[in-house]
Amino acid sequence: MTKIINVSAAKDRVFAQAVVEVDADDNAERVLIINRFSGETYQNFKLQNNKVMKFIVPIQHSNTHSLLVGILDDDNVYNAEIVDGVKANLINGNIVNVR
Repeated sequence: MTKIINVSAAKDRVFAQAVVEVDADDNAERVLIINRFSGETYQNFKLQNNKVMKFIVPIQHSNTHSLLVGILDDDNVYNAEIVDGVKANLINGNIVNVR
């Protein structure tokens, strides 16, 4: 007698992550992401050729407007630009690949 076993792939639980997407100016050389209330710096990243970057931040920033996102020019030719009150996007980390 042959037994047939149905094998199905198990679905992993949702792995929620908070992500900030930064579309920087061509003259920007550095990105800063800072907690507005504590001053803690989450990212201080030197940009390469890719000016659109995604950064993972703590999950609590997905439901509050509590981030400062800034771009800097390391050569001091242009002024820094800071956006206040940024809210991170909530994503499923199992589906989206963010580095």
